[in-house]
Amino acid sequence: MSCVFAELTRLGCRIDGSTHAGERFSIKIGSNWTYILFGVEGGASPTSFYRSGRAGKVESERLRFDLVEHDDRKPPLHTWRETETPLEQQATELVCDLLLKVEEKARKWALWHHSEQVQHRLRIAKEAKIAAGKAEVERIARVEAAAAARIQNLIDGADALERAARIRRYVATVRDQLNARAEPAPEEAIEAWATWALAEADRIDPVISGEFLSNLAVSEDAN
Repeated sequence: MSCVFAELTRLGCRIDGSTHAGERFSIKIGSNWTYILFGVEGGASPTSFYRSGRAGKVESERLRFDLVEHDDRKPPLHTWRETETPLEQQATELVCDLLLKVEEKARKWALWHHSEQVQHRLRIAKEAKIAAGKAEVERIARVEAAAAARIQNLIDGADALERAARIRRYVATVRDQLNARAEPAPEEAIEAWATWALAEADRIDPVISGEFLSNLAVSEDAN
């Protein structure tokens, strides 16, 4: 462990942990944390980490070095064992393998993170496209509604102008017919009625009232 940790420290790795109940350490390699277990499996006094069947059936004691997840109840990512070659003589290979495993894990995480970012950007682009489409539909609907309102204003204005003209023609006809009668009608009453009728004609006349200008206002709002 001393050789392994010395080499990892030389490479700029940070090591945290304690040396009780079997050796469990956290190692920061680059910006990534990984975790190791180091202890004895098999024999009469295995390290607590390797009891309860974790190591399987091992007759004789031997050292074991595991690369694990943060939750070490899960199966190890990789295991090194003392075989015919003592574990300390595997230190160089162990450090190289450890760095490669961590790099592989970092690459997988980086690929996953990149994929998530791509999917996030695609979702944002899709949502923006949907929003733009909805905005365009709403804009077209507003333009069509404004056009319909302008046409309706034209029709309403033409109808109002025609009603005003009919009232004026009606007043003129009444005057002509009453003047043509042998017995003249009460002039004061006729003029009062005619004044009222012509005032009503002027009131509904869109040209005199300026109501026709509302059509221009609708046109400007649509633009």
